[in-house]
Amino acid sequence: MKAEKLKGCVKNYDWGGRSYIQSLLSLESDKPFAELWMGTHPSGQSMVGDSLLCEFLSGNGCYPESNGKLPILFKVLSIASPLSLQCHPSKIDAENGWKREEELRREHKEHNYQDDNQKSEVIAALTPITALCGFRELGEIKRSLEEAIPNFYRKCLSLHMSSIKELFLYIYSLSDTLVGELLGELEEASRGEEVDDKGFLSPLKAVSLCLSEHRGDRGAIFPLIMNVMHLNPGEAIFLPTGVLHAYIHGDGVELMDASDNVLRGGLTKKRIDLPELERVMSFDPYSPKVLSPSKDGSYDIPPSSFSLRRIAGKAVFNGDKAAIIIVLEGSARVGELELKRGEIAIILPGEEGIIEADGLAYMALAS
Repeated sequence: MKAEKLKGCVKNYDWGGRSYIQSLLSLESDKPFAELWMGTHPSGQSMVGDSLLCEFLSGNGCYPESNGKLPILFKVLSIASPLSLQCHPSKIDAENGWKREEELRREHKEHNYQDDNQKSEVIAALTPITALCGFRELGEIKRSLEEAIPNFYRKCLSLHMSSIKELFLYIYSLSDTLVGELLGELEEASRGEEVDDKGFLSPLKAVSLCLSEHRGDRGAIFPLIMNVMHLNPGEAIFLPTGVLHAYIHGDGVELMDASDNVLRGGLTKKRIDLPELERVMSFDPYSPKVLSPSKDGSYDIPPSSFSLRRIAGKAVFNGDKAAIIIVLEGSARVGELELKRGEIAIILPGEEGIIEADGLAYMALAS
């Protein structure tokens, strides 16, 4: 089985952790290490020796239709503080948005779309993860808000509860004075909340963390409106395009379509384009199913451009597409290639063989 070591690309975003990825890569740094990218996306290409991964793949006759570019992007995430509320576009929305913003890109002006691709994703927990994923049912939202912030609910929110969309847009229409009242009551309600003994955050603890990390941001109300998901190590969730979400705390591996398209809706100082977010985002309730790996380590995700596999022991590889594997604990043997913790390899399309993990590895496959 032919495989080659590759080097990922580290992203030092402010929300990143200061231990997990550093330890994984045996690096010392004062910077937050938020993401380790593994793939061919131009915003963070991986390397094989002195060559870009896309050049290596192209030189081996792989993916000639895209000049060696993979249809997937694989990441390790280390989440120390809440990411922005965000959703990702469908293929049609991405293509239309990319065309619409052509002049903005040419003039180096602010724009939403980094490419013309959709972005669905799956995240699997390496440590306990708390995440906001999709809207609750409207009745649950009403009960949650009325219980946590009864004064602001009766004064303002109760008048705008005919639909999730109405509530969402009303929150973004609030004056600075009303936002101050909302955040004040949220702060009072969430005071004293603690992380539980498994490392998970309650909805009000998530509110507290959002308030401390994003001062003055109305997005801090969303842990009361969205599903607060808890993932134990090994568990995963799949997020289709158009679903609002925000990872709050923990470490994991994330696999997605090869896209960097993000439309933000709060908990950020970056650009928020509310009309475009409204156009792309689904306002229907959505609660992701928590997925556990099957006997062969694969996750049962909807048909997409990728699949994810957890390897702890021996695994048979037989793929007509490329795969990326990273060792997270112990070591692994990929064919004749030996990998230690933190090392990554690319397996070329059409290869067959045995992978043996003495510890834990994750493998991303292009479907």
